[in-house]
Amino acid sequence: MSVVLARVLVADADPLFVRTVARLLASHDYHAVPVTSGDLLPDHLAAEGADLLVLDPALPGGDAWRALAPLQEAGTLPTVLVLSASAPTPEVAQRFQLGPLQWLPKPVAVRPLLERVRAVLREARRADRAAADARQQAEVVDIFRSVARQGTSEEILRVLVHRLARALRIARCSILQVQEDGAHAVVIAASDDPGLARLVVMLDDYPEIRRAHERGEAVLVADVATDPLYDVARRRWAERGLAVEVRSAACFPHAVQGRPFGLVFLRTTSEAALEEADLAFVRGVLRAIETPLAHALAREAATP
Repeated sequence: MSVVLARVLVADADPLFVRTVARLLASHDYHAVPVTSGDLLPDHLAAEGADLLVLDPALPGGDAWRALAPLQEAGTLPTVLVLSASAPTPEVAQRFQLGPLQWLPKPVAVRPLLERVRAVLREARRADRAAADARQQAEVVDIFRSVARQGTSEEILRVLVHRLARALRIARCSILQVQEDGAHAVVIAASDDPGLARLVVMLDDYPEIRRAHERGEAVLVADVATDPLYDVARRRWAERGLAVEVRSAACFPHAVQGRPFGLVFLRTTSEAALEEADLAFVRGVLRAIETPLAHALAREAATP
């Protein structure tokens, strides 16, 4: 079964041209949807969630650019590749952020069109990654500033887990420390309920925490309902009548200035599954706040 590379909406007044381009894209593993009316563009874009709009603005049914303007203002308009005999006006290019790659003059041959689709999508993904990286860096700085204003390690960790959960849009972010018996862990901070601090949990119910602790490495589980790691835990939950609403989970050891400190524990419920990029973001935040946390811990250790 082929993997769909991208979802492409093809909008042109010529039904034959639209079908031809759609078949071409489909033959190269793109999901292509043909559209021949300008007034239907917003509805199709909302329904399809397209990654790319291949557009001849001279569509019947109204001004295509006017129809697309609300989507552009809302930030929901996908990348646009204009197919037209004349280049977009400077005003349109500026308003819709059209770069030089995003206009291909008609008539256009099949191979150049396919190559341009690939190039535009490649550039759009690069720009999306750069924008995401910039947003994450800004988030790291903002979290650091929030943490640096706190006086004690307890306050730092409480703010930290709350901000991490909010940034990742996940149900829970916690920090735990495994006890000497290796069978239990104590919650140091929990984003979903500050009252869980100092709660002792059994590691038999948290196989991701146990494995991360025993192996000293990150554990990432995309689907808790099916992953073999949870076979025993799922039976225990069923025997006790527990409905554990967890979709994905991750846990990894954390050290402060080279000394083992605890385990970072992430869980999602109805949200999207956790990914390696989420763990990388959390590690970046932990590196950023390491100094204020270490200073707070040192102050507290020195206090009689």
